[in-house]
Amino acid sequence: MKEYNGKILNIMLCSACNTKCKHCYICYKGNFEENKLEEIIKNFKGNKITLNGTEPMLFPQYLKFFKIVGQDYIFTNSNIIYNNPKILDDLIANGIKKVCFSYHYGIQEMISDIPLSQVESCITMCHNKGLKVRLLCSICKLNKNLLEEFCKKAIQLDVHEIQLTNFIIQGNAIKNNFYDIALNDDEILQVLKKVNELRAIFPKEKLFIDRCGSFGNSIKSKNYLCDAGIDDVTITPDLKLYPCLFFAGMKEYEIGYYENGKFFITKECKHNCNNCLAKKVFNDKDKNFYFIK
Repeated sequence: MKEYNGKILNIMLCSACNTKCKHCYICYKGNFEENKLEEIIKNFKGNKITLNGTEPMLFPQYLKFFKIVGQDYIFTNSNIIYNNPKILDDLIANGIKKVCFSYHYGIQEMISDIPLSQVESCITMCHNKGLKVRLLCSICKLNKNLLEEFCKKAIQLDVHEIQLTNFIIQGNAIKNNFYDIALNDDEILQVLKKVNELRAIFPKEKLFIDRCGSFGNSIKSKNYLCDAGIDDVTITPDLKLYPCLFFAGMKEYEIGYYENGKFFITKECKHNCNNCLAKKVFNDKDKNFYFIK
């Protein structure tokens, strides 16, 4: 056992949500109490805290913590903004400059009850308030060939940042039997090649195309390393530590805990994406996770 003295702490604020996406990876339960959240932020000795969760805006009391930790962006599915546009003023008052929307181009209707038209309305609301926007899109077999179309749509919406995430078969995606649409190795390679092509087509000043580490190594250097469990850990409301937010709440990936003002690591996590156990293929569909290598 050793004390965690890494650089980054991801805090999963809550598990409550106002929709139920059919692919949601969230496995943990519970919502952080304010006093415990204050204590953890005060005691973390690293240099970066990120606040995440399901839908933090369900709990207005959390908004002040974004300003406290210096995080100027927030993730949302758009429901709260759509139904209560005045909350944008609260976001701005608490230091938020960018809103990151779930916008699963090509598969939104399949996995979410929220229509893209609603998200697009909220994008306009954000622009009218001077807020920047980033679109987050999960990529699977069904939309992997729509990447260029997605980029053009983002530009049309006056959005200049997108983030692509590998469609993870975990949580609700298991319950909904989405195994067959997850990308295989060859398809991941195709996606990464396409990303490189699109970056050449669209200058980053016009459209910044980001991609999640869940796709694994980069094509060129083959050394896309992840600091999960070493310089980057995730904490859930039950005060357990995990190497990666995608596997927060899964007992087999628990690597430590928070207690008496300190963060303890009790289990080592491999940090090379290609060797990560999270990418092991489990054929037994009764397992509580399934991730394509």
